[in-house]
Amino acid sequence: MNKIRPFTLLTGWLVSGMLYAGPLRPEVPDPESVQAYGQFWRSFDDYENHRRNSQQSQTMGAWDQIRQEFSYQDAAERDRELDLLQEAAARYKHHLENHPEAGNAPYVKLNLAQIQANIASLRDEQSPKSGDEYRKIALSLLAEINKEHPAFALQEESQYLRATLLEGLGQNETAFTIWEALSAKARISIYGVHASLAVGDHYFAKEKPVDALNAYRKGHTLLKTLEVADKDLELLRFQYRIAWAAYRAAELEQCIATTVALLEPGHEFRNLRVKQKVEADAVELAGDALFEKDDMATIRSTLRNKLIRGHAAAIGLRIMNRQMGLEAKENLLEIGPFLVENFPKAKEMPDILMLLANVYKEQKQQDRYLATLERLSLLLPANSLWRDHQQSEPQVIQNMEEKSLAATQLLAAQTYEQGMVQGSPASFKTALTFYDNLIRSKPQHPEAEMWKLRRAHCLYFSDQWAEADKAYEDFKSDRQVTPANLEVASYQQILAREKIWRQSLQKTTKSRGTPGKDPLVVEKLRKLEQGIDEFADRFPGRPHTVDLLLLAASANRDLNNYVEAEKYWSRSLLSDPSPGQRTLAIRGLVQARIKNGTPQDIVALARNYLKLENWNELGSGFGSELKGVLSAAAKDAGDSLNKKGEVKEAGRLLLSLAEEFPDLPDYDNIYRDGAYYLAIGGAWNEAQKASEKYLARDDRPRTADMLYLKARSQEYQMRFREAAGTHLALVENHPRHARSPNSIQRAEDLALAEDEYRTAGRAAMLAVQYQKNLDGRYDALVRASGHYKQTQAWDQALVALHEAQKISRRPGTKLKTKMEIARLMLAKGDREEATKLYKQLAQETARRQENIDKATFQAIAGEANFQLAEFEKQNFENVGPLEEKAQRLERSLAYYAKAIATQDPEWATRARFGAGQTAEKMSQSIRNVLAQRDRSRDDNSRSLQDQAQRWQSLAQEYFSQNLLVRNKEPHRYKDSVWIEKSAMKLSGMAPGGPKTEEKIEVPASVGTSTPYMWSH
Repeated sequence: MNKIRPFTLLTGWLVSGMLYAGPLRPEVPDPESVQAYGQFWRSFDDYENHRRNSQQSQTMGAWDQIRQEFSYQDAAERDRELDLLQEAAARYKHHLENHPEAGNAPYVKLNLAQIQANIASLRDEQSPKSGDEYRKIALSLLAEINKEHPAFALQEESQYLRATLLEGLGQNETAFTIWEALSAKARISIYGVHASLAVGDHYFAKEKPVDALNAYRKGHTLLKTLEVADKDLELLRFQYRIAWAAYRAAELEQCIATTVALLEPGHEFRNLRVKQKVEADAVELAGDALFEKDDMATIRSTLRNKLIRGHAAAIGLRIMNRQMGLEAKENLLEIGPFLVENFPKAKEMPDILMLLANVYKEQKQQDRYLATLERLSLLLPANSLWRDHQQSEPQVIQNMEEKSLAATQLLAAQTYEQGMVQGSPASFKTALTFYDNLIRSKPQHPEAEMWKLRRAHCLYFSDQWAEADKAYEDFKSDRQVTPANLEVASYQQILAREKIWRQSLQKTTKSRGTPGKDPLVVEKLRKLEQGIDEFADRFPGRPHTVDLLLLAASANRDLNNYVEAEKYWSRSLLSDPSPGQRTLAIRGLVQARIKNGTPQDIVALARNYLKLENWNELGSGFGSELKGVLSAAAKDAGDSLNKKGEVKEAGRLLLSLAEEFPDLPDYDNIYRDGAYYLAIGGAWNEAQKASEKYLARDDRPRTADMLYLKARSQEYQMRFREAAGTHLALVENHPRHARSPNSIQRAEDLALAEDEYRTAGRAAMLAVQYQKNLDGRYDALVRASGHYKQTQAWDQALVALHEAQKISRRPGTKLKTKMEIARLMLAKGDREEATKLYKQLAQETARRQENIDKATFQAIAGEANFQLAEFEKQNFENVGPLEEKAQRLERSLAYYAKAIATQDPEWATRARFGAGQTAEKMSQSIRNVLAQRDRSRDDNSRSLQDQAQRWQSLAQEYFSQNLLVRNKEPHRYKDSVWIEKSAMKLSGMAPGGPKTEEKIEVPASVGTSTPYMWSH
């Protein structure tokens, strides 16, 4: 709905109605309170708002946008108008209640119905369907008017309002009946006009475009005879609908005529965006209708209509786009040139030209295709007439630039390639123009770098060498240039300078002057040399570098300047030349040395001759001499590259020379140095392959060095298992090599990293021979034993330990070694031998207690006695009578007691736990015997019960002692698992032990470290 300014718009029909009723009386509501609502009858808002909200037509979106531009957007304004409407409705209701027989009653009811309808519309904006209640009230008021006042002069207005309310309630068919009747019978008024429009909309929605078109025409014809507010807007409303209906009804001439009328200038729109939307729809409808009509005469005459000249190109473009879908393109090829000729400044021209060019390309009309692209490219320059005409529309210019830029790029590339193929300077000059336009228009374009480079090429190939030199120099000065393009530009600049120099040389020669003394020739040559030097320094190793160096040498030779020429020939040989380039350089050097040097200087070139593929043609004797020189030079070259940081290059150079000349003097050292250079440079894979290749040859003097290199290469490639084996092979085959001590240690470490314990054991055994003192040898043997032990290689482990025992000198060390042997025997399964060794250890530690340190004594004595106690405890449950179990138990407890007495944090706590377990098992064994007897007939049962209880208490005492020692010295026993297990045992004993009437205690004379002697 339109925003209505209260108390400003007069309602003509209301004033007219009141005149019929006579003079105003005091009881009539204040007319100013409803002056704000008379505009409703001319705005058609409720009907179109309902159409937009309920069944919006997708084909007439622009008109929906028109209505939306005038809808409420300010909630505060809406709320204020709602209050005003509610107040007015209350006054009208009060009037009807107090003056039911008044002569103006039908007018008041109609006003009140209108107010209710407005309230309903505002309510719907707050919440959909919330206004239906007010619409029903309004309908009831209208029904009263129809029933009680059949002769009411404003029946048409009443029916109009009724149809609008029914539309709002969704009763479209009922509303349509009213609209149809009103359209047929209404007097000449705006209500009949709007009724015809509503009937047309109904038919249009029902896909009945012919009926819709007739209704729209009827309303449009009637509207022309009326004088109403916003008549131009009302006419546009009908023209817009007539255009759509005519297109749908295939009345193409009507559609074309109506869209032309819509596009004519002078229409008043309240919003520029709405104007643009309506015009856009009209352009599309006009284009589609003209396409469907398919008559070139009509198309030309329509597009030439001066009233729509501003839209003619857009309509033509629409026709062309539609025709692109057809297989035949004849009409398109006729319309396109027509548009180009008649509307060259149209904003749609870039799209028209691009479309036309694509069609020419598709039709393989190459000349027209290129001509169209050229015309499109002419729009690109900043001073083009088209750009100046469209300067106020940046989006249009952006579209043009996108298409024109693509066309110009295509033309530039095509003419450039044509010049490259044909060698035509004219093609390069044309391409130069295109590239100039591209660079001026888009200097920051991603392809601008390539454009600038090709522009310089165009100058070069069109024989404008001085300009090309400057263009290349400007190109190189840009710091953002990519390395590849920088190289190309540098190379081409040198060629341009060479052309300039040759031109000056020819000029001097023709004038019979001396070129070497001509300052201009010398200056051009120095500039050429400057470019070549810069290129060679910046791009060493490139194929073109040698060509350019040879060019500088030949230029100096042409001036008889062999000193400078020799420098460039020498430099070319150091720049990795090809065989042909190498031949030219050597010939030049020979020529220079013959002219300026000595035979010794020529011999100095021998190493370079050997690089030629046909060097054997010089003679075998001379070749041998040259190989000697090359051998020394190779070492110097490798050292030089190494100092420059090009270590890998040094290695590859030496290896390539060694491979190329297998009979090179000092071959093995050169090969070794080359492989080591690769390793130092980090090329470990190449270094390994080189070492393997060398080792594949039999009986070479540097085999040991290459074995070490291979091992290190494998190591740096994370191939630790293979590296360990290679290190081991070096030590086994070359024990006196300088690297062997280091290799054997690395072999052991790398094998351990891969859990290769047997290899680590072998390495540790071999490491013994490299230890300078007994302690080192002893440690290596113990490590070897430990490695073998990991893989259960018991025999090898025992051999290592026996060797260690032989060289051990200190008592503590000997005991430790014997302890390791005992452990191995136990792990091997030789219990008898292990028991024997443990007994010896227990006795020796007791005997030599004063000669060994306390910690060693505690650990060895504790473990030995603990293991002996464990041996006695074996198969405890399988022993038959209790007497035998008791005997085995007493022996076990005796050893446990000795282990406890050592006070070793590990073995003493473990022994207490073991002793407690043993006592606990004995108690359980006695209970098992009791469980099988008949206690009532056995007088000895009571004694056995006491013994079982005493054993249980003794077990508890052992466990308790473990907790006590931790409480006394928590720092020594904080991580003891045996104390934790003892605590768990105690926690299970307290509630679950056998209950007796008297407390059973261990005799005070028996401590927890002394076996409890008992009998039954």
